[in-house]
Formats: sequence, structure tokens, C-alpha cells
Amino acid sequence: MGGDEIEYKAGDIIYAEKETGNAVYSIISGTVELYQKGTLVMECRPGDYFGEIEVMDNTSRIMAALAKTNLLVKKMNRADFQTLLKMDGEASVAVIKGISKKMLLLSRMENKNALVKTPPKGKNPVSKLSPSRSLVKKDTPLPPLKAKSKKKPSILSFLFKDLSSEPPLNAPIVIIPAIKGDDEHNFQQMIAETVQELHGIRVKSYEQEMPTNDIGKAFLIANSWLKDKHANLVLWVEKEKNTEAVTIRFIPRNTNHDVAGIFNIYNSLKIPVNLSDEDKNLLKAVTAGAIPSLSYEQGKLLKLLVPQTLETVAKPTIAENLFCYANALAAAGNFDTKSTFYRRAEEAYEEYLQSAKEREKVYTAEAYYQLGLILQTKGELINDLDTLYKSATSYDEAIQNVDRLNYPSEWALFYLKLGNLLYKIAQLEEDNETYEKAMSAYKNALDVYNKSFEPMRCAEALNGLGLTMHVVAEHLKNQELAKSAVKLYASSLEIRSKEDTPLLWAATKNNMASAQFLLGRQTGEPEYYISAISGFREALDMYEKSNSYRMAMVTTKNLKRAEEEFTKIGGIPGLAKSARIPYPELFDGYGTEEDDGKAS
Repeated sequence: MGGDEIEYKAGDIIYAEKETGNAVYSIISGTVELYQKGTLVMECRPGDYFGEIEVMDNTSRIMAALAKTNLLVKKMNRADFQTLLKMDGEASVAVIKGISKKMLLLSRMENKNALVKTPPKGKNPVSKLSPSRSLVKKDTPLPPLKAKSKKKPSILSFLFKDLSSEPPLNAPIVIIPAIKGDDEHNFQQMIAETVQELHGIRVKSYEQEMPTNDIGKAFLIANSWLKDKHANLVLWVEKEKNTEAVTIRFIPRNTNHDVAGIFNIYNSLKIPVNLSDEDKNLLKAVTAGAIPSLSYEQGKLLKLLVPQTLETVAKPTIAENLFCYANALAAAGNFDTKSTFYRRAEEAYEEYLQSAKEREKVYTAEAYYQLGLILQTKGELINDLDTLYKSATSYDEAIQNVDRLNYPSEWALFYLKLGNLLYKIAQLEEDNETYEKAMSAYKNALDVYNKSFEPMRCAEALNGLGLTMHVVAEHLKNQELAKSAVKLYASSLEIRSKEDTPLLWAATKNNMASAQFLLGRQTGEPEYYISAISGFREALDMYEKSNSYRMAMVTTKNLKRAEEEFTKIGGIPGLAKSARIPYPELFDGYGTEEDDGKAS
């Protein structure tokens, strides 16, 4: 990376406030003090960056920099700094953390209007770091006057603008309805201002209150608002009767209940009307974790924002708040599975489960489910059977805390997830008994799911049950099980369509063709080969259209094997088009004999 190494002596002014910000500094050795209006804001040490805010935002210096000790730095111009951010992921993370810390400290100074530190005796940073022309360093020329021009925004700079600046148009949107009993909208405004401190988030306050106290109906209403306003999250705030506290529920758009940390009707935050700084930090962290990304850009923003906000929050003691905190930690872990966030979330869920034994069982079930999702993700990353079995235990605990009659959706979902997990465990252990347990779990889910009720879940369960029967049929050379698998795949394809779910459709089509190919080898009947070849061809076409390269290569291999086997029993070569190997340079190593070619 470009840049020059420069030395400064203790007491040297590196730059003053309101100078042009045209360079970024990385500290190699020594310590730098940053001052604003004569007040010490923070110290920077080796590995830290300073001067980056103004370069990213193309503004004059908002703080002055003073060498506290003898100093060696690397000085980078704007182009060098942009190259660093693009090429070095670790440096980018360090820059973002540094900016976040600086902005947090500046915000606290402004809010409290208090000095962080009294200037050292003998030094007067107020006068020494004054922006007046006479005190600018001699080797720092004054910039020439320029005509005003439009500033080119940085990819990251919108995260750190003043709170008064407008977030970008594609920023995540949080809706805050009016609060019953808050006639002057004072508390609603306080909540909005707190959430708006999440830089890059757009807040919309509604004059309309939530027109119902029924949680289920409230979620339906909130989802209509989310779709109408193309928003990401609704914060539904209710003032508790005869108390100075409020309950906040988080209603996200396009809920994917298969992701650890997702918020739903069982999550609520209880905070006092008179918000302390600690309460505000908790609200910001939980809100950031509850926001689902609706675009790639929003995902990049949240990947930075969620972990940062969590670092300012202490673990809550109230059970409801602990559950929300655990969800936010899990959301952060989804962005970086190698971080400590999953472990911290796991500990928080377990602590919640210990403290919430007297609550409704469905809340306990949801916490066990969330814990199971984290353990499953961790276990599948390294195929760790012990962790996967712990996940299965958590799903089973979730199931034990709900009943099919009162909570059919939750009951079926927990069984569906258990079936998927047991199928994975059975694959690793090559154990037919575990495959049978997986089949039982899928069948339980299908006792609730059908084409009218949760159709996509129904399709997933049908496909999963088909996969499990398919594998057992191959192990046991059982034609009846293979035929049942084909029927299950066909039923799943009645729900999964080319138009609405093209990759899921292709996966099920590929699985059904694999089962038909198995039947062809078991029976020698040409009809099964013909159906398999046709199915592989259709799946391959969809994978290629969708740029799903790996599955396209696997399906190509399956198709060629099916054609070769068909030829051996006297089939007509060319019955199906000869497969073209897409991207041959990437083909080696995929679709080998060890790969069963099945998809989820």
C-alpha cells in the first residue's frame, strides 16, 4: 500500500482543527492525542488510524492531533487510503471500529458538555491547537480557495455523518407508531431520536397508533405497514399500566424463522420511561440486531453496525431483555461465525432459560429453538457430532414445551428443523436408525403442514422426507422406498415452482431424477432412465440460468452417468441432449463418485 513514514517529536501539532483533511495517519509507534475545542477526546496508539473521518467525508478537520510522545506514523493520501480499504479487510474493520469509537466519544462530549480530561500543566491545547492561521504549522500550507463542488460519497462515510444528516435513500427504515397515552408524542420522539443514532438508519414516526392490543393482529397490521412503506422493522411501543415502564416489540419484515436471532412475537424489551444512557444503548443494540436486510448494501451496513452497537451494552438482568440481547448477539454471529458472538449468544440463551422457568412455555420453547439454531450452525461448520447432538436436544426441548393443538406452527417447525438435523447426523454416522428418526420427525411436521397451510414449509418437509427415504432405499436396496421418495419429490414440486422458487425447484427436480436413476439401476427398466435423464436436463438448465455453478457441475456429472448407464442396457444414445460441461476449468473435484448429487 502507498504512503510515507513520518516522524514527529512529543508536543508536535500534526494538524489543527478546521484544516483541510487530506491525509490519513496510521500509528507505527508512539501515542497521539485528539482534541476538540481544547478538550481531550481520546488517545490513539500503535495500530490505530486517525484523520480518517475527514478524508472519508471530505471535510475539514473536526479534531486536532497532537503527538503526546515521539511518534512514527504512516501518512496516506486519499487514493492510498481508498486502496487500503479495498484490499485489506482487517484494516477496514480497524478503521470502522476507530471511527465508531471517535464518533461515540464526540457524541458523549456534546451531550454532557463536559471535559473528558483537564489539559496537562504547562500545555494549553486550547490556544496551542487553535484553528487560527498563525498557529497552523509552517510546513502545512493553507489550501487555495476552490469553487464548491459536489462531494463524492464514500462507501462507508454515510455511517458516520452527523445525526442531523439525512441517511441514504436505500437505508434500512424503522417505523415507530404513535404510543397510546403519549399525547404530545414526547416519548415517541425520544425513541425515534435514540434509534436515529444508529448511523445509516432512517426512522419514520407514525401519527397512527397500533389499533389493537392483540399481538397476532398487531403483527399482521405491522407487516402491511412494512410492505406499504418498503420498510424493514416496526417498533411497537406500549406503555404498561400503573408503571413508569414501556414494552417494545420488534416486528421485522420478511421473517426467515430459520435464522438464529430472528425476532418475533415472543421477544419484547422492557425499559423505563425515563431512559438512561444504558437503556438507550440496549435499545439501539437490540434494534440493530432486529433489522433484517432487504438488499446487499443493507447487509453490509448491518454487518458493521450490529457488532459495534453490542460492544457498548452490558448483559441485561431482566429476563425479557436478556432474550432480546441474546437474539442481537446471534444476529451478529450470523455475520461472522468465527467471532465470539455465537458463544455469547449461547450463554445468554442458557441464562434466560434458567431465569424464565415460570414464564409461558412457548417462550421457553422459542429460546430452546434459537439455541438449537446456533448449535446447528456451529456444528455443521466443522461437522462436529457432539454439537449437532446438543442442537437436537435443544429442538427436542422446544418440542416438549409446545403442543400441536395450541401452537401448530411452532410445533411443526421444530419437528421440521429436527428432521433436517437428524438427516445431517445420519449422513455423518451412516446410521439407518437415525435416518428413521429423521423420517418420523418429517412425518410429524407433515401432520400440520399442507398445500394450504404453510405450503413452502410443506414442500421442504416433503423434500426432506423424500431425501431420507431415498438414502435408506439406496443403503437397503429397497425399491418400494425409492418409489415412495419419487412420489414425495413430485408432491414437493407441486408447490415449488420454476417461477417463484427456481433453485428450490431445481434441487427437488435433481433429487427426483437421482431417485429415478436409482430405480433404473435397481430394476433395469428404461422408463426410469428416461425420466432421470429428462429431470437432470431440466435441473441443469435452471442451474445454468441461475448461475448456480457448483450444482450445475454436479448435475452435469449425474446426467452423463445416467446417459452412460442407459446406453449400457441398450438405450438410444442421444435420447437426451449430450450434457455440456459448464466452466470446465472449475469442474475438477465436483460431482465425483463420492458426491451423492442430492440437494436440499
